Amino acid sequence: MKEDSKKILLGFADAIAAIEVVFDLLEKGHELVIFSRRKDSTSLAYCKNITIEYITAPEDNIKDAKKDLLKIIKQNSFDAMMPLDDIALWLCNEIRENISIKFIGPTSDGIEIALNKIKQIDYAKKSGLKVLDTIIISKKTDLDKITFFPLILKPALAVTVEKNKISKDAFYFISSEEDLAKVKMEWNHKTPYIAQPLIKGTGEGLFGYFNKKLYAPSSHIRLRMKNPLGSGSSACMNGSINIAEQEIIEKFLKKIKWTGIFMVEMLKDLENNYWFMELNGRPWGSMALARKKNLHYPAWAVEKAFNASFIPQYRENNDAVIVRHLGRDIIHLLAVLKGSKNKHHVVWPSRLKTIKDVLLPRKNQWFYNYKKGYLKLFIMDTLITLKNQFIKK
Repeated sequence: MKEDSKKILLGFADAIAAIEVVFDLLEKGHELVIFSRRKDSTSLAYCKNITIEYITAPEDNIKDAKKDLLKIIKQNSFDAMMPLDDIALWLCNEIRENISIKFIGPTSDGIEIALNKIKQIDYAKKSGLKVLDTIIISKKTDLDKITFFPLILKPALAVTVEKNKISKDAFYFISSEEDLAKVKMEWNHKTPYIAQPLIKGTGEGLFGYFNKKLYAPSSHIRLRMKNPLGSGSSACMNGSINIAEQEIIEKFLKKIKWTGIFMVEMLKDLENNYWFMELNGRPWGSMALARKKNLHYPAWAVEKAFNASFIPQYRENNDAVIVRHLGRDIIHLLAVLKGSKNKHHVVWPSRLKTIKDVLLPRKNQWFYNYKKGYLKLFIMDTLITLKNQFIKK
C-alpha cells in the first residue's frame, strides 16, 4: 500500500458504478473491501486485489443487514466507508452514528434529499431549474388528477422501507386512459409517486465535484438506454457544458448545501429546453466516461473525506469519447428488435440503426468495466448482466 492509501469499505458490489469505482481507487493504491448480498452473484468476485464480504440482503431483513455490516466494520480496520447505490446509501446512513470511520458521501441531510424526488423537485424549482408538470400521488385517489398522456409514474422515494424490509417500487409507462384504469385497479402503493409527461428529448447529465463551488464539471449525452422506454444508459458520450444550466445547477447545489461528487440528470427536449429529472448522491452508472476523460471523481471523493479543503487537480481529455456497457447494450438491441407494445410512446429506435450502432466498431469507443488485465471480470460482468435480465430468481 502507498503511504497515503486508505482501507475502504464499498458496496453494494452489484451497483452499476461499482467496477469503475473499484478501478479508480485501486489505481490510487487504496485497499478495498466490497460488501455484497449473500444471494447475489457478483462479477467483482473475479476482480484481483479486492476482498468480497457478504451480508444479509436488506430486501430480506434490514436488522440482519445492519448487524452483518457492523460486524464487518468491527472486524476490520477501515479508514472509510463509501456507498455506491441508493440502497447502500440508505443502509450505510442508518449505521453511520454507530461507527467511527469516515463516511464518503453526502451529509445526512444531503442523503434525505438525494433519496426523495419530491424534495429535489421543490429545491430545483426554487433554484430556477425547469421541472416538468408534476402530480404527486400520495394516495390512490390522486391518480384521478392525471389528465395528460403519455406519462411516467415513478416512485418519489428511491428506497421504500416496510416491515423490516427494503424495496424499490415499480415504474409505470402509461399511454392512455385505458392503461391508467388498469393501474388504478391494481394500485396498492403506500409510498408517494410522481406523475410526469413523457416528452421527446435526449437524456443529459451534469457531473462534478462540489465544495462551496463547482469544480471539474463534465457532461454526458445518452446514446442508448437498456430499456428504450427509459432506464439507465447502455451507451453514452461526452457532451458540451451548457453554461446557463451549469450556473443554475450550481445554485441548486448551494441551496441544498451539497458537498462532494454529484450527478444531476436532465432531459433536453427538441426545443433545447433542459428539464430537471433527478439528483444522484452517489457514484453513477457512466463513471467509465468520466474516467476516460481523466476525471477521477471516486478518488476525489476519498480525498475530500480526509481533507475538507481538497480541490481536484486534473487535465481533462477533450477527445470525443463513447463508452458502452456491453451487457446492457445487448439487452437494448434485443428490446429494439422485439418492438414496442406502447403505440403512443414518443420515440422508438430504428432497428437498422440500432443494429449498426451496437454491432459495428467505432473510433474512440470503449467499454464500461474493461481494464487491461481484467478480461475475465469484463466477460463475467456481461454474462451476469444478461443472466439477471433474462433468468428470474
